[in-house]
Amino acid sequence: MASKPKLEVLDALRGFCALAVVVLHFSENYIPNYGFRLMPHGCLPVEYFFILTGFTLVYAYDARWAQGMTIRSFFVRRVIRLQPLVVVGSIIGAACYLLSVEQYAYRFPCELGLGKLGLLTLWCSTLLPAPSLFGWRLLHPLQGPLWTLFYIYLANVLYALVLRRMKTWMILTLAVAAIAATWYFGARSGGFHCGAEWSWWGTKPTLMGILNSPNMGALARMAFPLFAGMAIARRGWKIKTGNWALPICLLILLFIFFAPEMRPNCLTKGPLDPAVILPALGLTASKALNGGFETVAVVVGMPLVLLLGIGGEIRNRRVAAVCSFLGRYSFPLYCTHYSFTILQRVWRDAHPNAPWQMHLATVCACALFAFISAYVAMLVADWVSGKFKRRMP
Repeated sequence: MASKPKLEVLDALRGFCALAVVVLHFSENYIPNYGFRLMPHGCLPVEYFFILTGFTLVYAYDARWAQGMTIRSFFVRRVIRLQPLVVVGSIIGAACYLLSVEQYAYRFPCELGLGKLGLLTLWCSTLLPAPSLFGWRLLHPLQGPLWTLFYIYLANVLYALVLRRMKTWMILTLAVAAIAATWYFGARSGGFHCGAEWSWWGTKPTLMGILNSPNMGALARMAFPLFAGMAIARRGWKIKTGNWALPICLLILLFIFFAPEMRPNCLTKGPLDPAVILPALGLTASKALNGGFETVAVVVGMPLVLLLGIGGEIRNRRVAAVCSFLGRYSFPLYCTHYSFTILQRVWRDAHPNAPWQMHLATVCACALFAFISAYVAMLVADWVSGKFKRRMP
């Protein structure tokens, strides 16, 4: 089977989105409202990961089923591609905890011994939702963003068992239907700033609580991008932009991520003060308005970025190599960085009166270790993947 052309623009955009998430998570430690005042819609890079997942599943695997690929071999390929990052990310999360047990205990109500921490690390390495032993609601307490990879795994299962057998018009119908769920959860929550979590910690679950839980919201976040990415790949749609694709896509993503927050409790003074801009446009800040903006960004913006990226090209070989590297580096960075932001956060809480230079130095040091650890994780994942692929037919 002839190899398909590499799409370096899509790789570069995935790397950019991973970097955006890192910036958002580190900014949470010093900027109110969980960092969203720096990047008001910094949750939306996840939607790019989801739409790229749908596109990649069809683009890379649809033709292989006719060539004899089995469900078992498909899952083996996906596991050896993704699971090493989960294991390395969980180990890094446990190591960050051990580096500062007292400071973790200072911030969180639970202090784990080596035995419990070892069991938690083994459990998290499976990617199954783990008990929130640190007293928070994260499904994966050692590396919070792994919830995204959990849903990407779910997308892979749905594709292999059901979606790959469906006609393209059926996928398009599902994508259109998913817009309603995207709008509902976006308007209800005021946006997509929450990921999957343990929704009923200490409470009794109800039917409405389940339907309106962040976990159902995460499914809604995944549904439209997944179906839209698959439909675009099936139809072969693209917008030819040549060498301009990357800068155009970056500008669109920057606008989406940095557009002013529109929820009333998040309005801030500044050159783009929504409290001034929105009334001038005849609008009133609300959850529905902010959720509506993010819904449009997901339903219109993300497919547009994907179409532009597919139709683009990188003519400079060095730039193409950098783009390919960013594509390889994106998921290792996304899967391993979060524990360093927590490590920096607990240091901040334990040293509230430290000079600002020390806080800046600590942020830079934690970020540097996050980038180095992600590079090591990438090398480990590539090595494991290469070992197993050589044994596959």
